Amino acid sequence: MPSILDALRFSAQNLDFLPPVQLERRAKLVEADFAKVGLDHKIGCFWYHIPGQRARLPYGYYELVGSECSIHHAGPGDRRHVAMSGGGLNQECILYYSKVSEWAHANIPHLWPMALRSELRDANQHLNTVCEMWWLMRVVGADYATVQHSVLVDPTKPSGKNFDWQVQLPRLGITFRMEIKRRLSDMGRSIDVPHLKQKSTFHDLEKFPPANPPDELNVACIRLFAPVSSPVRLAAKTWLSANPNVSAIVMHAPSLDPEQSFVVIAQPKLEYISTLLSQPDSEDNTYIAPFTFARDIPGLNLPKIAPTSPASAAKGKAKPLSGRVRTPNSGMS
Repeated sequence: MPSILDALRFSAQNLDFLPPVQLERRAKLVEADFAKVGLDHKIGCFWYHIPGQRARLPYGYYELVGSECSIHHAGPGDRRHVAMSGGGLNQECILYYSKVSEWAHANIPHLWPMALRSELRDANQHLNTVCEMWWLMRVVGADYATVQHSVLVDPTKPSGKNFDWQVQLPRLGITFRMEIKRRLSDMGRSIDVPHLKQKSTFHDLEKFPPANPPDELNVACIRLFAPVSSPVRLAAKTWLSANPNVSAIVMHAPSLDPEQSFVVIAQPKLEYISTLLSQPDSEDNTYIAPFTFARDIPGLNLPKIAPTSPASAAKGKAKPLSGRVRTPNSGMS
């Protein structure tokens, strides 16, 4: 199995803005994180061949042992996220995690990683927590010493609902609240599902205390797995108009088109909220998440796909998934 440093070097081999010394520093942080939280994982590398093109991209990843997501759960044409494997499902880009870890150690050392240990060691919660960190680092002007996690909506009801994060923006006198969702149900749009699943996408985003602009802002953040298209924006605007206590809804989906990657939609007169969140940077825009899903072809026997060794994967050979599946198709979110 490749080391974490090997996987980082493999992923970053074409990225001039990540010098070797930074990769080495990140590797030490990631190794320490995984050891401290007790994460059961495997490291791998392969070249991802972009469908329909000659180009290929290096992909170093860590696999979450015990994840509910697996291509081996799939039936014919299965579009459930638990019936798929790959990036954002039972794996994640090691470069993406390393960036989050580097930021968290520098900005919230009182929380990262041990205060979030139970979430980070859980194979089915880990990626949600890492995603929350990615969103938290977007807040411009935050005093991260004031950050609070899992905050009660109503402090007088200890058994009531919580929202995810709260942080102070002292120079502006703003209390910035965030509810963050990572919507795996959107994975189907990366394949052949035509429409956004609105009910599941916007579910449970409104659980905030009363907003009081400009002093107290409630911001809902959603990680999607297919482009933030015009119909998706329209759906978000419609939902926001029916939920005035949410100050803004922000959506992110890695995409080659910046206009369909990161979008801030705010309530009337609160458009300035877009200036309080930083856009994805050059490293964020290199993120890839190859995944495998099931496609049924009538009359075609199910193939048996033998895995290659981790050593050969580290040398640049693709590592196919093992087991019997409907003819696997690869995608990228």
